[in-house]
Formats: sequence, structure tokens, C-alpha cells
Amino acid sequence: MRGFHPYAASFLIFGLIVGACSDDDSDSDTPAGGSSGAAGSGTGGRGGGGGAAGAAGAAGAAGAGDAAGAAGASDGNTAGAAGAAGSGPTGSTEPLTFFVTSTGDDGGNFGGLEGADAFCEELATAVGAGDRTWRAFLSTDDVDARTRIGEGPWHNADGAVVAESLDALFEDGIPIDEDNIGNPDVDAKRLLLLDETGEPVSSTPQQHDILTGSDPAGNRVVGQNCDGWTSNTTDFTGQLGHSDSAGPQGTDTAFGWVTSHASQGCSAANLVATGGSGRIYCFAAD
Repeated sequence: MRGFHPYAASFLIFGLIVGACSDDDSDSDTPAGGSSGAAGSGTGGRGGGGGAAGAAGAAGAAGAGDAAGAAGASDGNTAGAAGAAGSGPTGSTEPLTFFVTSTGDDGGNFGGLEGADAFCEELATAVGAGDRTWRAFLSTDDVDARTRIGEGPWHNADGAVVAESLDALFEDGIPIDEDNIGNPDVDAKRLLLLDETGEPVSSTPQQHDILTGSDPAGNRVVGQNCDGWTSNTTDFTGQLGHSDSAGPQGTDTAFGWVTSHASQGCSAANLVATGGSGRIYCFAAD
């Protein structure tokens, strides 16, 4: 054909491949797994003729969150590599709306309730769940934790139901994982009380003490809130729950996730001494 250059054919093929394969399957309402990787970019072969354009990256591997798989890369005639996994802690089909923080902040000092909420949001954002209204489950002398966290339902990083409603959260408690009752290697409740990355709270060293400032019903325990969650000193104390509770919750004051005992103080060292590290519970209120 007169005036037809061999490189034009390469560009035409590249355009057709990209047009056919560049659709993004991500859906913000379906957070299970990454969507397809974008098309690979071919550079063409050297010398006598252009190489074929890189093929589209394969679908991203399963992962929570709705981020797309990364673009497939190519060089010359090499096909694009597979798209990267979608972001997020697991392949859950339910959005993350509850977690135990993977770390503490500054002993019992979070900068008040507002600072504690921001801490929850920061950790949630790091795993792709920052587009919600996150609230720390903490009471002060003036505020009851249960009034701050919405109405549910709440799901952990594995997509498992932690509680269907606010009433169920305190009347029925956080349920035992029925599939693991009697398994000596698994704490059945701990599988539900996961951190934002999907990991259970560490038992080596013991980290089961969680700051709440609350009684079994989720209401304030006056004077047990590290001075409104602004103190990291030994001058104040805070009420603690147990993340690896052996009992149901509700009236179980000895082993409840909400309340078990007070800390020795509000410094980081005080919290470690009683079996924790200043972790808190975070709930999506919307």
C-alpha cells in the first residue's frame, strides 16, 4: 500500500489492544478484590520491525478494598505483567467497620476524644477504609462510649459480624466463633476482635487490655478515663476491657470486652504492666 509505514501497523495494533483491555472493573460498592490491571505499554522491537504492544495486565489478585490492579508492564514483545492485588487487609465482601487498633498512641493521652477519633481514622485510612466516620469507643466523665459509635451492624477485617446492632453489642456481646469452639490452638473470640490489618491482638507479649473507660453497658466509669484521655502519667487510671475475653460480655464484668479492671496508671509503662499497650476499639458510626 502506498505511503503505509510498518510502524503504523504497530501503533494500530497497540491501539486496538489497549481499547479492548483497558476497562476498569472496580466498583466502589464491592470491596472484594482488586479489579483488572491496566494495559501494558509496549515499546516495540529494535531494528527491522516494531514488536507487538504489551498485552493487558491480568486481573489483580484477590484482596479487600476496591483499588484497581496495577498496570501491566511490557518491553518489546513481552506481555504485560499481572496487575497487583487490590489494597486492603482481606478478601472480605463486607466493608471494615470495626477494629481493635494495632498499636497504642501515647499511653492514655490521645488528645481527648477528638484526637482518639482521628487516631482511628488514621489507621482505617491506611488500609483503605478511611471514607467513614470513625469513632473511638471511649467514655469520659461527661460522655458514654455507646452513644458515639452509631447503630451497627459492624464487621471486622475478615468480614465477620461483630454485632448486628447497638443493643446486640451489649445485650448479647461479641459472639464466639462457633467453628473454633474447643480448638486448643485458636481463641474463638479473638478471631472476631481483629486489628485493622486483620491480625488478632497479640498474646505474646500479652496485649489484651483495651482502654474503654466504660462499664459493661458501654457507659462512663467516672474517674477512669486518663483525665479525659489527655494524660499519659501515673496520676490517673483508665478502665480496661479484655480483647480475648473468655466469657460472653454484657453482665460478665470479670472478662468482658468492655470492662474488666482498671489500669495501674496512664503512662505507656503502666499500661504494659497490666497487659496492654494503650490500644482502643474503633467503630464506624455510619
